[in-house]
Amino acid sequence: MEVDAALGRNEPDTEIRELLARSVGVNLGMDFLPGSVMFDPAAGTARSGAGVNAVWFDAFVTNVDRTARNPNLLCWHKSLYFIDHGAALYFHHDWKDPAASAQTRFAAIREHVLLPRAIALRRSMRFCARGCRRRYFGRCWKMSQTHG
Repeated sequence: MEVDAALGRNEPDTEIRELLARSVGVNLGMDFLPGSVMFDPAAGTARSGAGVNAVWFDAFVTNVDRTARNPNLLCWHKSLYFIDHGAALYFHHDWKDPAASAQTRFAAIREHVLLPRAIALRRSMRFCARGCRRRYFGRCWKMSQTHG
């Protein structure tokens, strides 16, 4: 998708305006999910097993921005959709010693909004460690094609 330079000119939030200014040009496309709502852990708007893969994925990409204050999750037809990956790969903010950083624990995961729901985290870790079966990604690919 093409982001026009005029898009963020009148945005009152400085951070968002700067992000939009840096995004002018060709960007990865997205899909609109009509009727989707922001995930609310108190509302129970997602399936009971939701969260396991989200916690694993966010730990893997060191995403520090999926907290109760700002979950960055949409709920659509009882399924969760990850949005706003701007804080993922957090290590890239400090390149002093990438080899040492790669060996450290990701302490921020304890603030993850879905951690209390990640009851099957160990099972998910084993699943993902086996190479995230093609069947799983094939299903995700098909789903993305039906909404795009």
